[in-house]
Amino acid sequence: PPPPPPLPYIHALFLARSALILSRPANDLYVALNGFLVRRPSLDLTDLPLFLPLFYSSRPFHQREKIWALRLLRDGLKTSTDLHLLLKRHCFSLLLTYMESALLPALPPPSSLPSSSPPVVADQLVVSLCLDVLTAAAAFPAGAAHLLLELGLVGWVDGVVMGLLNAHMAGEKKEGGRKGGRKGRLCA
Repeated sequence: PPPPPPLPYIHALFLARSALILSRPANDLYVALNGFLVRRPSLDLTDLPLFLPLFYSSRPFHQREKIWALRLLRDGLKTSTDLHLLLKRHCFSLLLTYMESALLPALPPPSSLPSSSPPVVADQLVVSLCLDVLTAAAAFPAGAAHLLLELGLVGWVDGVVMGLLNAHMAGEKKEGGRKGGRKGRLCA
């Protein structure tokens, strides 16, 4: 019989990192990883292990689970097989959507309501990890083509930048312009 295909890098990394966590039952990720591994007699090498449940977790320590899952993607995206697994689960469109919601401020309240504090990036580490995953994907010709041609990455970046600029300009108008200078100008 032909030899079995090699273990995808992302699965090997998942198993290695899981083993470290499973040796410490007090770890916040222990329950999720143990439950995932105990429910299956084998690991499906044609699917991404546990990414979606960790990324969409609503447990009290959901941010730690999301960070762990994103680090797994970032560090595990080494071969075209790994890229295919992420494409199969639509990870890149999910990451772009998450980053857009984290980067762009919520709609401003009506003028009759008091304004809240200036918008802040919800979670800079998660956004940074999302960017790292996209950068790792862009290192592959198929990944770059998918990001640019199918997901419209250039248009996405333009939309986010314009949204941030509009939010900045709206904030300046509300405050009556910046102190001691030109109103509404972003550049010197």
